Formats: sequence, C-alpha cells, structure tokens
Amino acid sequence: MSTSPSAAQLGVEKKRLTSSILLWVRTDQTRQTGMDHWKGPHSGIISATPGLEEHRQIHLAEHNPSRWPATDGVQTSIPADQKIDGVAEVTFQSALAPLRTHL
Repeated sequence: MSTSPSAAQLGVEKKRLTSSILLWVRTDQTRQTGMDHWKGPHSGIISATPGLEEHRQIHLAEHNPSRWPATDGVQTSIPADQKIDGVAEVTFQSALAPLRTHL
C-alpha cells in the first residue's frame, strides 16, 4: 500500500497539451464539401483519439474583407494563396495521452 500523497492532495494540477492546427480545404472539391468533412467524418476521427479532452473547430469565412486601409509597402490583406480556411484546436489530458492505445 502506498503512503505517498496523491497529486490532488498536494494541490498539483496535471498539465494538459493543447495544439492549434491550421486547416485548408482541398482544391479539388467544393468548399462546402471540405467543411462538411471537417464537421462530420474528420471530427469523429479526432474525437476517438485516446486522451482527448476537448476538440474545437473554428471555420473561417471564405472571403474576409480587409479591415485596414491599403498602405504602400504594408500587406493589409491576405493573398488568396496564403489564406487559411479554419483552425482546429485540440486539448489532450497530457502530452503522452494521444500515444496511448485502447487494448
């Protein structure tokens, strides 16, 4: 029997791992097909990852008007070849949690 205090008794909080991933829709499909895939099958795959605590998807608008006035020498709008379509944020119970497998 262990006599050492648990992490909760010591007031130690487990460290979680959170990651943000930039997302782009495939160019050989419609944007709506890509968004539907993220919301549907892809979301199911991510949700099944061992140790997943939270999964968020942020879908960005297809066209984002610049909020800054055009200024010589300053990039005030996002070039079409550099825009992202969304961001996925995942939080795991720990840095090693996604490596665990269900047996």
